Amino acid sequence: MSLLLPGRFAGGGWAVDQEALGRLIALYFQGKTLGEEASLEGRLVALVYGPGQEALVEGAKERLHALGLRVLLHPVDLVPERTEVLENGPGALAGALGRALGVPYRVSGEAVLGADLTLRLGREGFPR
Repeated sequence: MSLLLPGRFAGGGWAVDQEALGRLIALYFQGKTLGEEASLEGRLVALVYGPGQEALVEGAKERLHALGLRVLLHPVDLVPERTEVLENGPGALAGALGRALGVPYRVSGEAVLGADLTLRLGREGFPR
C-alpha cells in the first residue's frame, strides 16, 4: 500500500492537509477507527480509461451518476490492466464504491490527484 500525503497544490508545491494527515496517522499507525459513514453522494470520481474503451465509459458514467457521483474523464494512453477503484486513503470511500459496482478496491497513492476516488476501466471491461 502507498499513500500520498493528503493536501493540494499551493504556492508552487504540495500543501499538506494537517487534519486529514492526522486521520491517516490515527488509522494506519495508531490502530484507531474513523467511525464515520462513507457517503458517495457528491464525490468526484476520476474515470480512467484507454483507447477503444469509449463505449464502456458511457455505461460507467451512467452507473456513477446513478450513485450520486460527479465524474471527471481521465483518458490515458494505454488501457489499464484491471478494473478497480482507488482511493488515496483511508479507504472507506473506495470500499463503498467497489462494493456498489462489484469491482476490487484498494488504497493507493496511484489515485488521480484532485479526485476523491479513481475508477480504472481495465481490459476485462466494466460489470453491468
